Amino acid sequence: LKSPNRKRVAKENWLMAYNTHEPIISQEMFDNVQKILKSHRREGKNSGYLNIFSGIIKCETCGHAMCQNKSHRNPKENPIENVDFRCCNYTSNGKKLSGCTSHTVRVSVLHKIILEDVRKQAESALKNQNFAENLRKKLSKNTVSATADLRKEMRKCKVRLSELDNIFLELYNDKISEKISERNFSMLSQKYEKEQNQLQNWISEIENILSAEDKSKQNVSDFTLEIQKYADIIELTSEILNRLIDKITIGEKYTGEDGEIHQNITIYYKFIGNIL
Repeated sequence: LKSPNRKRVAKENWLMAYNTHEPIISQEMFDNVQKILKSHRREGKNSGYLNIFSGIIKCETCGHAMCQNKSHRNPKENPIENVDFRCCNYTSNGKKLSGCTSHTVRVSVLHKIILEDVRKQAESALKNQNFAENLRKKLSKNTVSATADLRKEMRKCKVRLSELDNIFLELYNDKISEKISERNFSMLSQKYEKEQNQLQNWISEIENILSAEDKSKQNVSDFTLEIQKYADIIELTSEILNRLIDKITIGEKYTGEDGEIHQNITIYYKFIGNIL
């Protein structure tokens, strides 16, 4: 009989089995939907502005989220003009405890910058036939020679592994024919086995690196196809942001050599990261 008393099991003692059934939707789609739902729940107190950047916008210095705050300017009719983003860490703990600063950015300014960049990338992807190739070169500018060196290193490792197989065979034959003592056989076997394991681990690591390089090429193609859809958008939505962007980092304002106030706003697109 089923007991009516339910016993709670600590989370660290749960037994969880993953990938046992074919998923109905992809993990990427699930993650995007969760981000969109999360962003829909973030409306600032008394501001009237729905924060479409929730979960995406981060402080460049400390990595914390940026919080929505009511600005001290004269209230405007459009809610977007009445709010700023500031570092949550700084807002909650102050400069001394957080070790950070406000990194304040006007929400209306951020909307304009991101919208312009999305449209710029989309128009370029549509009009420039070499967009994907140029982007691929930009992202892998310093990796071409490194990739060639890795492939060369992997070939050397595989040759050495083949040599070790022959050495082991000779050692075994020498042991059988008593040309080598048990003690020396054991000592040499351990030495060569250690080298084998190191080589196999290094080959696996190289293969992972090369696989990531191949994947990055496909990512550029995927990004090019996706970004083309947004050349004519006139406003941003949380759906658009969560489909295109992993994160946006906001730097602290500073005075440049030209005497003007500057602020770094860096966009990390999905598939490819920062492309500036």
